[in-house]
Amino acid sequence: MCPAVTFGLLAAWAPHDVAELAAVPGWQRRSVSALRERFPGVPEAVWRRLGSVDTREFAVVVGMMGAIAAAASVGEGTHRRGVPEQVPDRTEVLSGARR
Repeated sequence: MCPAVTFGLLAAWAPHDVAELAAVPGWQRRSVSALRERFPGVPEAVWRRLGSVDTREFAVVVGMMGAIAAAASVGEGTHRRGVPEQVPDRTEVLSGARR
């Protein structure tokens, strides 16, 4: 996969998560009571925690995921060294040949 594709995925991720940073914390606080009614089997501790997550905590988690996405887009190919030698090409598969 060429670097433009991996950087493109990162570029698509960034505005999506900026929108989440703007919308999710407020929605989350407003929706806990409705979600609690809709899903009564969920333990109360989950609802308490969901209602107590503040914007900074959420931003840290989104930023951590961004760092992972950025590292994956920059490091493309480095984690695949040696794979072409390990995976047979289609002619070997079709002919049943082994290395």
